[in-house]
Amino acid sequence: MTNAQRGAWPTVTLVLAFVAFNAAKVLLSEDAHLHNVNTNSIWIMSTLISLVAALTGSFLLEGSRAWGMILSWQGLLSFIPIGMLFKLAGYFDFLAYRFGILHDFVSVFGNSYLLISAALTYVVLKRRYGKLEWMALSMLMLGACTFILLRARCSQGECHLLHLGKNVGHVSGIVLVFASVTVSALASLLAERIYKGDALTLYEDRFCPMKVHLDFSCFMVSALFWLIGATESGKLVAGQRFDEQWWGAWTWREFVLSLIVIGHSWCTGLLVKRFSTVTKSVVQTLSTLLTLTVSDPAMHKFSFASRWVPSFCIVAIAVLSVLVFYTGRLSTAEKVHSRQFDELADGSAASEIIPYGSGDCEQQGSSDETTDEFGGFCGELLSKSIKFWPIILLVFSDGARQAMQSIALGGSMMTPQIFVVLINGCGLLLANVMTLVNEGRDGLCRAWNFKKIRHFSTCGLFFALTSSLLSIAYARNISAGLANVLGKIYTPMVAIASKWILGRSYNALEWSALIILTLSSVAFGYLQQVQKFDTGGSIDIVAILCVVGSAAAACFNSLTMEKLMEDENEPFVVQKVRIDCGTVFWSIVFLPVMGLIATEPKYKFWEKRPLTQHCNQLGSCQDGIFALFNSTSFVDNGDCACGGGAWPPEELLLDCDKPAIMLSLALFVLYSWITGVVVKHFSSIHRSIADGFSLLLIYFCLDPLLRGKDWSNFALDGMALIMPFSIVTFTSASDAMTALPQAYSSLIAGSHEDLQD
Repeated sequence: MTNAQRGAWPTVTLVLAFVAFNAAKVLLSEDAHLHNVNTNSIWIMSTLISLVAALTGSFLLEGSRAWGMILSWQGLLSFIPIGMLFKLAGYFDFLAYRFGILHDFVSVFGNSYLLISAALTYVVLKRRYGKLEWMALSMLMLGACTFILLRARCSQGECHLLHLGKNVGHVSGIVLVFASVTVSALASLLAERIYKGDALTLYEDRFCPMKVHLDFSCFMVSALFWLIGATESGKLVAGQRFDEQWWGAWTWREFVLSLIVIGHSWCTGLLVKRFSTVTKSVVQTLSTLLTLTVSDPAMHKFSFASRWVPSFCIVAIAVLSVLVFYTGRLSTAEKVHSRQFDELADGSAASEIIPYGSGDCEQQGSSDETTDEFGGFCGELLSKSIKFWPIILLVFSDGARQAMQSIALGGSMMTPQIFVVLINGCGLLLANVMTLVNEGRDGLCRAWNFKKIRHFSTCGLFFALTSSLLSIAYARNISAGLANVLGKIYTPMVAIASKWILGRSYNALEWSALIILTLSSVAFGYLQQVQKFDTGGSIDIVAILCVVGSAAAACFNSLTMEKLMEDENEPFVVQKVRIDCGTVFWSIVFLPVMGLIATEPKYKFWEKRPLTQHCNQLGSCQDGIFALFNSTSFVDNGDCACGGGAWPPEELLLDCDKPAIMLSLALFVLYSWITGVVVKHFSSIHRSIADGFSLLLIYFCLDPLLRGKDWSNFALDGMALIMPFSIVTFTSASDAMTALPQAYSSLIAGSHEDLQD
């Protein structure tokens, strides 16, 4: 065993001890408010015992040297504000409860500690976190919030009612919770400065004397709040027993909880000293999620059987987010050290390089440099927007066409496959016009080369299958948001199939991002369907399978198209004609096939059918005449008529004159064109990344505007927001993995402390 491996054992032991104490604290303190106990007495007793233990440890470990550290007024005065901040955070929580905010929502909003502590870290310790770390912290926070909210709702037997606005409490209570989180994070960071010797050097890196001053400060403030809490409103009256008001009815649970709180506070301090406040919050959040995931089914609590699918997805997302976070820390630290080394090699003065210790990624520069950096950032953003305009346009066209198609086909009796034929026919017409304008008659002749068209016919088959299956799903009234999320299975499919079709592979960090994207999609789809089912709707398995099949066909279509386009040197417009020829052919072939597979007249283009969805639910067309399913129902037959059929053409193109159908058709043609541009000039995985952002456009903008939905379902909101963060993680993965091997070698060798944060 090497020295580095031997040195890692104390760290591993510390982390495991913290996880164990945190798990025990979560399980025992969860029901503490249900017992007739003054909870403030638990914390003050724990602080007092911890203070005695810190004094004993100081004298045992330091001997007579401990007197100078413990009796230092400078050290005590430094910790008094920290103790006051910790207790002020607790008092804010107390006030939030009095404003009516529920305990569950205190836990939900409390997960913002992850981001708030990271932001305050730069203010207090000048430690900078990179893009990957911010993405990972955001995904972890959103996952934890969704998990706690799901758990709280299922405890009331309302797993489908995941609305943020229900019983949250007064807005002042929410503000107080965020104030509590901010104050608590600030106190921890100020303590971290002292722990690591950035503020005081008198402790000589000895933790026990620091713990003495922190516990003494917390004890004094806790005692003050204890006295105020016990005597307010005249509750402490003459003749009342001392233990009834000041302590409550303590049981073995409270004594055990006190010991656990002591162990948890010591492990927390050591973890912050060894690593950082942010690391402590990351480990604590993950530990809490794992504890609840194991304890809830074991103890049959909070209807775990009704939420096990999203719960396991969220926990897996949390684990992967933590791995992404520490990969990002290693990468960021290595980049900063490389930059500092380059500055030294270029002759820069050593004094100009800020020391980089105890996990700090320092940032320096004057206000002018900051302004230049801001201007450079804006210029870079503008240049990237110009470079990636096809992807940006793909996002908007994808979101708009899905939302419009969901409305257009969901409320129409038009045969979905007719709509697909029209899409591909219009696309072929546009491709011919663009080819003639850009390449002339010679280019148009090249485009209509039969051998080349046959070469691209596979793409046409997959594209026609994609559109056909998706049209069936929308005709069965699947929502655009759910269809978009289920379609995200396209991303891992592309990543897997790319290895065999294009010989392209992805690194571990990219796979982590793709798995997070897929899991969040699964959780989103499950929650949306469960909510629909529990509120009176029905889960349409056929629609779901159609969307999944459409995503699989789109995957092979995109990869095949990318492969064929790379193999020949032709303009895109010429290649688009060949692709659309095959697409039109196969969509016409599928026209009778889809009708024969389906059972409803709507999918059979040759049959008469009711002209509205409402009439279709009441009856059917027999020999072109509408007949009710229930002859005793009172419905005016004049309101329900039959239409459609293979002839005349206006019946075949039923509802094509509706504005929603025409707009949806135009958006689909635009989307198919831009998809080809993105696949040719970028890659299939870039297309899937663009599709991920379209969910935000659909769920947060188009669905509320066009389908009357809102954003009050916080569980769905959280899962939807995880997706773009995972996509950004994927795009940053390649650069981060480049710096990782050197950073890992440095960590094993122990060459710099900062890699251990």
